[in-house]
Amino acid sequence: MSMRNELIADLLMGAAFADNRLDGREYAAVKKLLAEVIGTEELPGEMEARLKAFNPKTFDAPGAAKSLLLKEDTEKRKLIELIAAVTEADEVLDLDEDAYLKSVAEALDMPKEAYADLSIEILSVENLQEAGSKLLEPPPPPTGD
Repeated sequence: MSMRNELIADLLMGAAFADNRLDGREYAAVKKLLAEVIGTEELPGEMEARLKAFNPKTFDAPGAAKSLLLKEDTEKRKLIELIAAVTEADEVLDLDEDAYLKSVAEALDMPKEAYADLSIEILSVENLQEAGSKLLEPPPPPTGD
């Protein structure tokens, strides 16, 4: 098993645990995605053992992402897509999972525009007011009737 595959496995397990719980659907997604990345029908036993031994409390996601030494934008995007697929597997949008995705993307030196479609955008009150003022027109002035 290559170090690259191990790091990707760890990053995907980190995504599965990003909301502080491991959902069975997320674990199944990790296994399926890793098998696809490796090009096998089923995960090798040593990879499965690595997944089961994963410790989210000691895992350094940004460090692992940097260790991959990805240079190509397409490779970086593919990794973020894999992370997004894991976090979406339980069909719950979670701010902790989104923060995890963003932390990995930032460690890969990706501009926000490169992964914005995969993350949750939180609008501030000011942004909401600005958006509302562009969308809504003030009521017409009362007529003298």
